[in-house]
Amino acid sequence: VRSDSGGLMQSIRVLVVHRKELVREGLSRILADQPGIELVGTSCGGRDGIQIMQQLEPDIVIAHTDVADFDLTVEAGQYIGEKLPNTRIILLTDSTEERSLFLALKLGACAYLSDDISVDKLTASIRRIYEGEVIISPPLARRLLQEFSMRQDVKRKSYPKDHTDLTKREIEVLNLVAEGRTNREIADALFITENTAKVHMRSIMDKLHVRN
Repeated sequence: VRSDSGGLMQSIRVLVVHRKELVREGLSRILADQPGIELVGTSCGGRDGIQIMQQLEPDIVIAHTDVADFDLTVEAGQYIGEKLPNTRIILLTDSTEERSLFLALKLGACAYLSDDISVDKLTASIRRIYEGEVIISPPLARRLLQEFSMRQDVKRKSYPKDHTDLTKREIEVLNLVAEGRTNREIADALFITENTAKVHMRSIMDKLHVRN
């Protein structure tokens, strides 16, 4: 929750985007029962989603990777990045395919989560994302490591001093994320503070062009 200028506590404003009405209704009812979270609207995606986002300016958009065709989904993500810099995206998915994984990066998503996530973990993720964290699920982290490894092989042949390389510490952090570790667990494993772990996560996402 957040405080307005008068000191009153306001809820985290959430918009749900999914092409299936049954799923939208289910998520809406779940979120409506969560303290500190206010469901401000729903959308089936595409340009309708963009229009509703423009009207409501939610804190969090929870969307599914299959809300509309690929181009419209990316268009919505670009709109958020350009026009709603304070709105954060949580993507839900039932896929670990490369197209879906890297769609998350194109959209500048702050979290990429399996759509079979528990209610408690989803609401916890909403609060963590609102506070500025980035959450990468283990499947995405593993694919990012694979992609990074392949790119590094090419770079070493032509650009051994490329400034976008991940540091040794950042690679350690990403490997721990791929194992499903939380920020606290990463901090404990590497003997650093949790805040330092978050800083490394931000650096990793910046270097991999998450918000492109």
